[in-house]
Amino acid sequence: QRNYSQIEKEALALIFAVQKFHRMLYGRKFTLQTDHKPLVAIFGSKNGIPIYSASRLQRWALILTNYDFDIQYINTKSFGQADVLSRLIDEYPRPTEDILIANISTDTECYINSIFNSVLEPLPVMATEIAEETDKDPILSAVKKCLDQGWPRRNEDQQLAAFHPKRDAISEIEGCLIYGQRMIIPKSLQSRILKTLHIAHPGIVRMKSIAKEHVYWPGIGKEIEKLVHQCEQCQGASKTPAKTLLTPWLAPNEVFERVHVDFAGPCSDGYTYLLFVDAFSKWPEVCKMHPITAKDTVEVLQSIVYRLGIPKEIVSDNGRQFRSSEFASFCKEFGIKHTFTPPYHPMSNGQVERFVDTFKRSMKKCGQKKNWIEETLLAYRTTPHASLNGHSPDELFLGRHMRTKINLVHPEGQKISSNVDKEKFKKFQQAHQQKMTKQFNTKHGSKLSKFRPGEPVYLLNYRLNKTEWLSGTIIEQVKNSPTYRVKVPAIGRDVHRHVNQLRKRHPIEMDTPKDVETTQDRRTPARTPEQIRQISPRPESPKNLSPKGRPQRNRRPITRLDPDPDKKRY
Repeated sequence: QRNYSQIEKEALALIFAVQKFHRMLYGRKFTLQTDHKPLVAIFGSKNGIPIYSASRLQRWALILTNYDFDIQYINTKSFGQADVLSRLIDEYPRPTEDILIANISTDTECYINSIFNSVLEPLPVMATEIAEETDKDPILSAVKKCLDQGWPRRNEDQQLAAFHPKRDAISEIEGCLIYGQRMIIPKSLQSRILKTLHIAHPGIVRMKSIAKEHVYWPGIGKEIEKLVHQCEQCQGASKTPAKTLLTPWLAPNEVFERVHVDFAGPCSDGYTYLLFVDAFSKWPEVCKMHPITAKDTVEVLQSIVYRLGIPKEIVSDNGRQFRSSEFASFCKEFGIKHTFTPPYHPMSNGQVERFVDTFKRSMKKCGQKKNWIEETLLAYRTTPHASLNGHSPDELFLGRHMRTKINLVHPEGQKISSNVDKEKFKKFQQAHQQKMTKQFNTKHGSKLSKFRPGEPVYLLNYRLNKTEWLSGTIIEQVKNSPTYRVKVPAIGRDVHRHVNQLRKRHPIEMDTPKDVETTQDRRTPARTPEQIRQISPRPESPKNLSPKGRPQRNRRPITRLDPDPDKKRY
């Protein structure tokens, strides 16, 4: 082939490609592209093979007649996909003959080892193997000895301490110890049994239920729990733990002690709205925004501050507008404390999130009106709230009732009182919070969750359309908050997470058995053919063997009472 002419080399490339992909091309119509134009006339002629073609080309043309194809000429400049691969081969040095022979030898050995692995890997733990390992196990050998010679009345041997209370249920069949209906597994095979139980990652409860039907050894339950806790796949796919006990915000004592802000939208009208809610009075403010940059957000909040006053604290989520330097400068200028809620935990900003839902529902109902936002705000501000002990937001925020159209039904001389007993209202707030907390904890089955600094945890990491559990370490708890600062090596920075987004992580211990797969099901080490031949064949199990239980006690003949009338006592 080195002596082929250029046209023959180009033709050989086409023949090689077609024969290489014969299974994919045969019976289907395809396009054959080449950058050698003379081959179009030779292989693509509708009038048959040209008679002036070389015999080698004619033979190749006959081979191509078995396929249904159209041949197409492509300029070399547009034929880079195949052209670059043909030039890439020349950059690699040609291996010597010795290297080729060594590679062939290595490939052969790997192929043989892979065959042995494929045969040996799926072999389960058999009863005959358990019987052999039971005889080698010193503790189980002592148990078998007790079955033959009798158990001691007092348990003085610490090795038999786990089996002595269960001695009545232990028996022997074909050299295997059985506890009830469960096989007692020797120490050398326990890791393989754990791997078999964990092969489909069923979880702790299901693994224990399977083990209770088939296998037993002292401490199997704890080893199952340890294995699942250290399995990365199981931990990465675990469900979110039960919610922690509700930690409500401290009830404010006055207006603008704490306000909550958030964005709603883009809504059905194409706009995004900034919502502003006072935590004490539930007084809302709504501002239409487009666009929603940090500069625009600061300008809107400045207009609210100039109209209503400066709040002591602003609570927001972690949106880029609130994390910007412009917003930080705004808070610093007006002496406002800025508090962030945990990422991806809108429940922590529930004061404004609840109003977001109310606002969107009002948009669906009244969005066609011209001044629907103003009408919605007026109705909300003047409506008594159950969470405010029957008071309305305007009554608590302004200290008076706002005049509305419904007030026209009252005569001019009638006065509507708006006295708010602050002490009574504060007691109601505390009782209302306790009631809501109790309802939440009962509904969600909440449990108290706390973490210590330095404790290893898993935390939820949120990505586009996907959540995953990442490993981290607790640094500290945010003061008066169920939020923790966590160090996450995977992303290279510290993050804040709500306690509901964290769960305990069991660190992988170094003494974990190597043959217990906690991450991926690795292949068993290859055995040589000599080792395969040395494995003794498993003998057939004898049938109709009765189980060997506890040794029979010595029975004495019964001495029956023979009454003697002359004797007064026996």
